[in-house]
Formats: sequence, C-alpha cells, structure tokens
Amino acid sequence: MDGLSALAQCHEIATASHSSFITSFRFLPAEKRQALEIIYAFMRVTDDLADESSPADPSPVFSPQTETVPEGFSLKDDLSVSDFTVRKKERLIYWKKQIELSVAPSVESFGVSSPEVSGVLSNPDDSQSQRFYNDKLLQKGLSILPAVRKVIREYSIPVVNLLNVIDGVLEDTNMPVQMPTLADSLRYCDLVAGAVGFSILPILGIYVPLDDQRLEQSALAFGRAFQWTNFLRDLQEDFSQNRFYFPQTDFRQFELTQEDFLTEIHLMNSRKFSDFPFFSGQRERHSVLRLKAQFHTPDTPFYRFFQKQFIRTETFYQESQNLMELVEKKSRPVLMAMKNVYYRLFQKIKARPWIVFRQRIRLSRLEKMFCLWSVLLSSFPARPA
Repeated sequence: MDGLSALAQCHEIATASHSSFITSFRFLPAEKRQALEIIYAFMRVTDDLADESSPADPSPVFSPQTETVPEGFSLKDDLSVSDFTVRKKERLIYWKKQIELSVAPSVESFGVSSPEVSGVLSNPDDSQSQRFYNDKLLQKGLSILPAVRKVIREYSIPVVNLLNVIDGVLEDTNMPVQMPTLADSLRYCDLVAGAVGFSILPILGIYVPLDDQRLEQSALAFGRAFQWTNFLRDLQEDFSQNRFYFPQTDFRQFELTQEDFLTEIHLMNSRKFSDFPFFSGQRERHSVLRLKAQFHTPDTPFYRFFQKQFIRTETFYQESQNLMELVEKKSRPVLMAMKNVYYRLFQKIKARPWIVFRQRIRLSRLEKMFCLWSVLLSSFPARPA
C-alpha cells in the first residue's frame, strides 16, 4: 500500500471511531490534524488487536504455558478461551515487530513498498507472514504503517513510545490482570496513556525538550488522570473480565476483595440472569438502593475505597495543569478540549459512582459539544472595555 492510501486508511479509522478527540483535532491546521489522526489510528488498531479475536484465521497458536513464542507451531482447529487469549498476545507481538521493522534505518523514504511496511504480506513462504495472512484486522494495521513511519520521522517521535503502548496492551492478555501496588498501576497508566501523550506532544509542538522534567511530570499526570477515569468508568466491564487495575493494596486497606465487587456487579445486573423479570426487577431495584446507600455512608468500605480513587484522580488532573504552558499556544485548545471532556466524565462518575457497577457512564453528545464549545469560546481574545 502506498503512502496516500495509508493516509486515507488512517483517516477512515479515526473518523469511524466518532471520538470526541477527533473533533478536538479540528482546532489544528490540516497537517497537524492529519498527523494526530495517524497516531490515533495506530492506537485504535493496537487496542482492537487486544480486544478482538480472529476465529476464522487458521493461524497456529503457541503454548499457553509459556510467555514467549516458541520456534515451532502446531495447527489447532478447535480453540479454547485460553487459546484465543494466547492468540491475542501472538498478534500483538507480531504487530510490535512490524512497528520496529517499519522504522528501521534501512528503509529510507515514505511510500517505498517493502515487505516490512507495505501492508501486504508479500512473502507467503515466511512463516509469520503466512500465519497472519488472513487476519483482516492485522492487515488493516499493516496497511497504515507507511503513514505511521512518515509521522514518526517528520515529527521525530521516539518509536519507543509506540512500543510502550503495545507493551501496556500486552499486559491485558495476562489473565487475571492484577496490580499488586500503586506503582504497578501507575506503570500501566504510563504505558497505555502516558506513552500516547509523549507521542502526540512533538506534533502539537512544545517549548521545551521532550525529556524536560516539568514536561515529563505533567504529561504523565495528564495520562494518569485520563486512565484512572477509564478505570472508574469501565469498572463493570473490566472486573467481569478479570481485569483489576486498581492497586491490591487499596482493596486490602479497606478490607475489600475483588469478589465483593463482582458480587455487587452480579446483583446490579441480576435482571439479565432471571426467567422472572418482575421479581428480578424488584431485586435489581433493591440492589441499586442498597449499593447507593453505601456511597452515602462515609464509614462503609465502598465509600472509602471510591473516595480514595476520586482524590487520587483529582490530584492527577491538578498535577497536569502545567502541561498547557509548555505546549505551543496554537495547540493548547486540543489538550484543553480533551481534558474538559474527560474531567466532565470524571465529575459525572463522582456524582453517581454506584452506576459503574452496572454500566459505563457516558457523556451525551450535547455534553461533549458543550465541552468543546467552551474551549472554542475561551480561545477568542477578550474585547477591550
């Protein structure tokens, strides 16, 4: 695939997501907007590779008992759940390798067609290429690599940031996902969110070097604020899939277990598991009221656990404030729009935290537009008195 086709594919992936982030990119000139769409498309593909399985793809899988890919593979037609988990890891490892190859110094100019970056697995005799030849999602990812390579070179983006994102997503394939300490949770945030920030900052433009301590601290806080908001928003989905991103030390501090959360999630969704909707509906309403009462009683474990998460998230948002002054003035509205949307989401979760045991809390389209319009209005210079 040539460069122009790769750019079109990135634009298609970005616009299909209907993300408010994409809307915020409109504050930028066309060239920078296109560069951000390329980075967003890379992140979207990486996330999808971890979330989607590919049962139609007859690629072999490696042994679930090992963390590394062995030299040989044996075909398996009937794949178990653990096999699909292993396949996700295998796909991500292959995807990471292609990123490393796509920015190899030996490949000079954008648009050059080569097995590493063209998006076409042109050597059917290569064992890895053959395994993933029918994987449509991975093929989509390979098709955008020329554009990824272009933006990395044009804006001097350290490729380690993209690789860190993949490493973070790879951690989601180790079930159950558990974070023993706060340091482990923060490390995960820095991989899947902080690395994204360090990837887009060269595009937005910064007044200090990328390794400046002030920039590093505020950018990491920015990513941690967003990711901790995600932890809260996605609690029902993550816990149900054995992904526990909150530190285990927090659970122990408030004498809570993961099973306590899973029990409440089950009760809050009990209507889905009953043949008697009326009675299950009554239980469901009772469960909501009972859990809601716990969040209005300061001495309950759930109340104290969530208050700690709210204070921590608020601190991250405060620590990220300095980032704005380190970014070029013309690019600040993008960061402000992103932050406004996520902070509004955080406030909505904070107001009704028991809802996250049942479903994601989302912003309405009107709420998102209000966040974006507030940035637009604040960007106009004030009229002289």
